[in-house]
Amino acid sequence: MTLNSSLRVLFTDFDGVWHPYGSAPEQWFLHAPFFYSLLGQFMPLRLVVHSSWRMMHSDEEIRDFLFHPHRPDLQDRLLGATTRGISSRWESIEQYLKDHPGVNYRILDDEPKKFPSYVVESPQFITCNSRTGVDELARQRLMKWLWF
Repeated sequence: MTLNSSLRVLFTDFDGVWHPYGSAPEQWFLHAPFFYSLLGQFMPLRLVVHSSWRMMHSDEEIRDFLFHPHRPDLQDRLLGATTRGISSRWESIEQYLKDHPGVNYRILDDEPKKFPSYVVESPQFITCNSRTGVDELARQRLMKWLWF
């Protein structure tokens, strides 16, 4: 499948990004309003999940976690998850990129040690603070990418 070149794909982790790492279930997706705002402002933005949650949950379940009941209007913005048969975050993203060449993307993750250094040092990688989730620096870098 070829994606429209104007689309922007955000590969996202959950724990340490959408909510602080180790959060209790009632705190899961604490930063969802920020992501809803991004998706609302930037129509070409799509999400692809590379979180370990993809190994335990189907795309439909992930879609429900993210958008129901708060923003069902945004559910089509989730393209799905990276390959479930590949446990490495980077290798699953790499496979996705091979299957969808030319994608304009960013990787949002709180664990740079799980990626090769050349990926972490690239402009495509945005690190979050695992204690807080998506932080101000990560938000600024995302906005810069989306606006320019």
